[in-house]
Amino acid sequence: MPLHESLIIIYRPGLNSNNKKNMFSIRSSTNLLTNNIKYCFTISKQTTTIHLNRYQYSTSSSSSATLQNIVDKKVEDNSFRVLFFGTDHVSIHTLKKLHDNLKIDRLIKELEVVCPNNKDELVYQYAKKEGLSMYHPDIETGMKQFQVPVSSKSGKPFDMAVVVSFGYFIPKKVLNTFTFGGINVHPSLLPKYRGAAPIYHTLINDDRETGVSIIKLDPLKFDVGDILDQTKYKIKGNTLYLELLNELASIGANSVIRVLDQFKNLIPWAQGEDGVSRAPKINKDNGRIDWENDTCQDIWTKYRAFSDTISIYTHYYSKKSKAWKRVKLYDMINPLVKGSNIFGIDLNQQQSQLSMMNDIIEDTKHLQLDHTIQKNGQYFITFDRKKSYFGIIWVKCLDGWVGFKSAHEEGKKRLLAKEFFFAKGIISPIGENDQKTNLISTQQFRINKQQQEN
Repeated sequence: MPLHESLIIIYRPGLNSNNKKNMFSIRSSTNLLTNNIKYCFTISKQTTTIHLNRYQYSTSSSSSATLQNIVDKKVEDNSFRVLFFGTDHVSIHTLKKLHDNLKIDRLIKELEVVCPNNKDELVYQYAKKEGLSMYHPDIETGMKQFQVPVSSKSGKPFDMAVVVSFGYFIPKKVLNTFTFGGINVHPSLLPKYRGAAPIYHTLINDDRETGVSIIKLDPLKFDVGDILDQTKYKIKGNTLYLELLNELASIGANSVIRVLDQFKNLIPWAQGEDGVSRAPKINKDNGRIDWENDTCQDIWTKYRAFSDTISIYTHYYSKKSKAWKRVKLYDMINPLVKGSNIFGIDLNQQQSQLSMMNDIIEDTKHLQLDHTIQKNGQYFITFDRKKSYFGIIWVKCLDGWVGFKSAHEEGKKRLLAKEFFFAKGIISPIGENDQKTNLISTQQFRINKQQQEN
């Protein structure tokens, strides 16, 4: 329901105050407030109109103070004292939206914040900058002994807890202090992907659709509360983790405002157990490429999920240090294998990438060096500027070749792929006039963890 829609009340003086049907004429396309107006006043001899929405109201009556009492009572019934629980770059979207509403609207009448006592976190920084009262979980006991404050402004209890990417479980005794309990933003279409890392699992599983669920906080478990609202989102084929996270965080922030606005009329529904799946935490091992068993599509989904955060990586053998070194691979070329997600990818880009991949397939049919057969983990680069795949490192995996434009050894500077491999002495540059402009290295990236380091 749009927030700008208004309820217009027209009072006609001189009528019997008991005749509420004649007393008020109600025109509205929404049920922003209650349909039954229970306030009757003799104000003046002239008709008075109230344009009432969450942003402003106006009267033509000299007794505007009396009308304001009507307005304030109605808004009071549909507004909240909110205690916000959050931490990071996901939480900040909703906190800003609530704060904006506090400043220009009457849906949020008071707003204070619970966040970790960490000056590096965005929610902490924002609350301090904007002068919002802050409270912190205990470093050792978390929320177990947390004492819910009353509003520092009014001294009254908070009506609602709004929880977004907070990182702590809200226990029952804390939740029970809120008049309407609490709501939580979860970036998946629950009950799918219950857990700490739903966006990662959405991408690694190559889902084409995801969304945001607003749920009631459950006093016993994470992510199982009744659903108040769900918004679906179609995922573009080239979308990486941070882009999707920001999209869903923005949707979640808008959804929270919508849910609060309609809260007292919403009918929640139980999640049930059909379609339940888990989204456990991710660690850096999830980003390792298994050249022996990973397909082009497997590597692409890993790249989409992890390149913005933990990265995808492999190992190269350093002749200088005589040891395997971890190297992160960036700027991957979308392999566009059959059946892959092409939603949102420009047609010209699709055609260009498909042409490049076809060139790779054709050219690598006969590529050999010193009679070395193509092996998973082997790589090559071309210096022929006429080739569509010039300057890209191409690596053999289970069912084809995957390309990367840059690489980064941990602790050192990120470089273009050709610069990186030249610098490491893995590939020697070949002159543009040399006929052997394509090169397969006799080395391979490490295939698996069991491979010998020397």
